Amino acid sequence: MQLINRLRRRSEALTNTPAKQEKSLFTEKRLGVWRILIAKESTFYVPGFEWTLLATNFPLCRRAFADIYAISASMFWCLMLTYLWTAIEPSMSLDLSNRLLFCIEHRILGKTTGDDAVAGLYWAIIARVVCSVISGVVHWASKHIIIIYGAQIKYHFEERILEANLKRDLPTSEDHDALARTNPGDVFDCLQRTAQLAKELVSFLLQLRVVHGVLGSSLHHVGPIFVALSIVPLIARTTLKSDLWTKAYFVQAVDEYFLRKSALYKLSNATFKQEVMGGNIAAYVLKEYRRARKALRNTPDEQAEELYRHSSTAFPGIFSEICGDLPMLYFAILAIFRPAELSLIHLAILEQTSISLRYTFSTLMWMSESWPGELSGMKTLYRVLDLKNTMKDGEIPYPPQSQFHEGGMELDIRNVSFTYPGSKAERSALADVSLSIKRGQLVVIVGANGSGKSTIIKLLNRSYDPTSGEILVDGRPIEDYQVMDLRQAIANLTQDHRLFPLSITENIGLGHPEMMADRGKITEAAKLAGAHALIENFSAGYDAILEPVSTGYMSWAGSVNEDIHEEFKKMEKTAQVSGGERQRLVASRTFMRLFSDDIKLVMVDEPSSALDPQGEFELFERLRQARQGRTMIFVTHRFGHLTKYADIIVCMKDGAVVETGTHEDLLAKMGEYAHLYNVQAQAFVTDAKAWFSLAVCAVKLSTTF
Repeated sequence: MQLINRLRRRSEALTNTPAKQEKSLFTEKRLGVWRILIAKESTFYVPGFEWTLLATNFPLCRRAFADIYAISASMFWCLMLTYLWTAIEPSMSLDLSNRLLFCIEHRILGKTTGDDAVAGLYWAIIARVVCSVISGVVHWASKHIIIIYGAQIKYHFEERILEANLKRDLPTSEDHDALARTNPGDVFDCLQRTAQLAKELVSFLLQLRVVHGVLGSSLHHVGPIFVALSIVPLIARTTLKSDLWTKAYFVQAVDEYFLRKSALYKLSNATFKQEVMGGNIAAYVLKEYRRARKALRNTPDEQAEELYRHSSTAFPGIFSEICGDLPMLYFAILAIFRPAELSLIHLAILEQTSISLRYTFSTLMWMSESWPGELSGMKTLYRVLDLKNTMKDGEIPYPPQSQFHEGGMELDIRNVSFTYPGSKAERSALADVSLSIKRGQLVVIVGANGSGKSTIIKLLNRSYDPTSGEILVDGRPIEDYQVMDLRQAIANLTQDHRLFPLSITENIGLGHPEMMADRGKITEAAKLAGAHALIENFSAGYDAILEPVSTGYMSWAGSVNEDIHEEFKKMEKTAQVSGGERQRLVASRTFMRLFSDDIKLVMVDEPSSALDPQGEFELFERLRQARQGRTMIFVTHRFGHLTKYADIIVCMKDGAVVETGTHEDLLAKMGEYAHLYNVQAQAFVTDAKAWFSLAVCAVKLSTTF
């Protein structure tokens, strides 16, 4: 990803440079729907031998080998021994087969007689069978080791990825490198491919040595020539190979119809299903998709690497095939001009040797072509593991023992401005915001959507750091405190919180992990959030998992069995709950967290958007009751249940604080707060007048009749 970003920046920079300079750096091609920008080689390049690739990635491979060796040294050496045997086995098998063929020939033609000849044939048979038996055992052991050892390595790196992701701060998590797709098995897969590549290369060289020895002993001039002709396909394939994997390149889809077709196809995903069905736009989507597909005609959209490998002429393929037949053609020429020097055994050995060499050579070429791609996956994984947090962690524990306070957290926001990383908005999320919050105060932050209310919460929780300005916590800069300690003292409840794919007990208990085993506290937290009755409706109660991890798999054979198909549909089904029920369950976690005496600051950000008015009132009342000894901040754009209790109301607009004060003070100013309040109050007043008029009419009608 870093390479692609670097090439993209260089490509953009080249648009303003002379054509001569651009030509000296890149080669540009258009293949199918892709625009490919290839970095030219700056050093001498031998086709097929990627010395730069090997040299550059040698430290990474050494690090990976050290990592998997540390997981299990015994399994590592067992695996290496199996690779060593499989590297030797083809040449050994070829040598034993050739010896057996010569023994058979001598026995049939009577060149050797007596017990020694028969014993030699017996020993040749036994050696060939023993070699086959050992090979079978080693191949079985190799497969068994790969399964067991591979699982250990995968789980090890999965844990490391989990740990790295959990420790990563939010700005770093939004970085392109952090978002790169990683597979815990990439390290083992790449090192397997590296070992297999080395094994096939050794095997190929050993087989050539055996062929030279066998043919050279009876046909002195044939052995060296046959070996040389066997190497020709290797040179031809590597010289004619076109491969993007080993070059620095940047690929971009530039065909507008391909982009539109791909975007329309995504609308069939479950993510957009409800919207597409509700809007009844399926016909339009299908019509536009067909139009884009028709415009593409036969423009290929295969992977850029595959299109790059495809030659524009058949010559490379013809030349490669002829090179592969050179050993056989050479023997055919010998049969024409010097038939007396050849025998049927020589032809049998030639055929067996050709098959073995072709197979080994094809495997070697396939692995050498796929190895750079797997190496890229391993590099991505280590890049993710090595990614450092951009936010500074403090050194002071919170709260310092010398400054322990019972009244909650004191906050001082001084001239804070903030812009989200990568934001394309012209206006900052916060602009020169200053605000002081005393210990134990109940603060309500109000304002229209996009006014910066939630951004303040994210800065106080150190999800981000301010672009400029500073935030003081109990008189110290917030960056001085250890992040984990600071967050341990803060309880959050927002509309963005999600349910975990765990049991309801864990979903609630994770608010206070130290009390996870206390079912009474978990039940109490659920009751405070109004979720207890909902949970009891589930057949599994508090053990229910609403969004389980999908692990079911049905083979193609099982899909035709209706009974199995019906049973499969019942497995691990996601429970459907309403938005309000989901918010109650999430709120239960926050109430569980409030059982901790460590909490000094409670921040609540629009947690009741899907609750009914009664549920919202009860939630806010219970949260307010948990305020004692804590500073509490509510973010809302609805005023009904909170503003009249607030010690201070902060009214925001366009990322700035425009007013602060109590409810009565701000209404008297007739400013932004009064405007927002009156907009909401007017609807209720109008409805009240309407209902009063209807009631009067009803009374008059009843009196009349």
